Amino acid sequence: MIFNYGFSVVGKSHIEKGTCCQDSHKIKKMDNGWYVAAIADGVGSAKNSHIGSKIAADTVVDFCSEYMPWDYSVIGIKSMLRTAYNYAFKQIIRESDKSGEPIESYDTTLSVVIYDGHRIIYGHSGDGAIIGLTIYGDYIQITKPQKGDDMVSVLPLRAGYTVWSIDTYEEELAAVMLMTDGMLDGTLCPYLLKQSNVSEVYTPIASFFADPYGTAETEKKVKKIKKEIKDFITVDEEYNIDKFYDRLSEIYKKHHGEKGKDLVDNLKEKNYPIALMQSVQDDKTMVALINTEAVFETKDIQHFSDPNWDDLQEEWNKKAYPHLYKEKTDDAIDEKTDTKAEEDGDDNTENEEAKISTKSKKTDAESTIGSDENEKSADISEYTQTQTYKYQGKTKEFLDNKEKSKQQVYYNPQTQNNQTISQTAPRKHDKPKKRSFLGKTMDFLEKSVEIFFTDDDID
Repeated sequence: MIFNYGFSVVGKSHIEKGTCCQDSHKIKKMDNGWYVAAIADGVGSAKNSHIGSKIAADTVVDFCSEYMPWDYSVIGIKSMLRTAYNYAFKQIIRESDKSGEPIESYDTTLSVVIYDGHRIIYGHSGDGAIIGLTIYGDYIQITKPQKGDDMVSVLPLRAGYTVWSIDTYEEELAAVMLMTDGMLDGTLCPYLLKQSNVSEVYTPIASFFADPYGTAETEKKVKKIKKEIKDFITVDEEYNIDKFYDRLSEIYKKHHGEKGKDLVDNLKEKNYPIALMQSVQDDKTMVALINTEAVFETKDIQHFSDPNWDDLQEEWNKKAYPHLYKEKTDDAIDEKTDTKAEEDGDDNTENEEAKISTKSKKTDAESTIGSDENEKSADISEYTQTQTYKYQGKTKEFLDNKEKSKQQVYYNPQTQNNQTISQTAPRKHDKPKKRSFLGKTMDFLEKSVEIFFTDDDID
């Protein structure tokens, strides 16, 4: 079973100006049990925007209900949804032509969801939002506001098909909410949570609107719940805040028992949910489709509690007004610098003393090593000199003997030539030396002469 509701409430600023509510919504159950829902927010500066928003919401819901593809395929539904957007825009053009009013005076946003109790196919144009509750217990902002280049002006339905977002969200959803920008920025996703690391969606209010534990089946309870939701959205000065916290307490107790009640008591002390809703000045539209039979996880208790608003506000102020924090920051930096300088000074003194001590030890060590090296060098030098001296002494003795050998002369009676030892070496045996041919010839001639010339002849 899908529990559904939708409310469009005129904003305080419009009440003061005497203008009507420019928001519109429509919900319809299709023959196959699916739901199609749409919200539209007429642009405040456009004269006929309330007419444009009603045409857009009514036309797109009726078109989807009538021309839903027979096979319910995702591709077919997305194609049909794009055609529905185009048809809704043409209906506004016809109204403009009929009235003679310019088309821009009918400007409006338009967000649509087709929900089967598990998944959605959606269309989105403008600064409204679609938020889903996953089966894992997380509230997810599925769409983002479409703004102009100035990030202030809104891109309406008239921006055309190149801007329209037609898509599907694949993750299974236990519930889905559609809301205009007044509800989005003022309550469900307040600006302080945009810098949060946890979630941009404010869980206490989201749980009040879309938690399956807060639904009912009997007609009487359904009417009671819907009245409680509408009263909270309206939240006039006579609003009884206990109605909000009693409903939320019932939901939280189903998640965490008595601890859930304690969470609600803590929320009630600061009363942020009520304060946020009361601060919204714009028109407020909320539509919800909730699967009462969905099975989803319960998050830890911290997930359901209030964030630290003071810290978030401080962080926001530092980003939005940095000049107000500059002096404090500079003083803190100077103080930190001075402290660090003193610490560094002490550290430097200790380091210098350590360096001096180390250097002194190093010098002593080097002196000792140098002394040892010098002694070692002296020993090596002395050894080298001794060896050199001995070597040189042997060399000198050898050279002296060599010179003497060169001067020693042997007498050869045969040649009667003076020859050095280097030229003629003494014989080591007594055998007669062989005569050469010339020597033998000379001996023969000498003997012949002795025969022919005797001593007497010579006389």
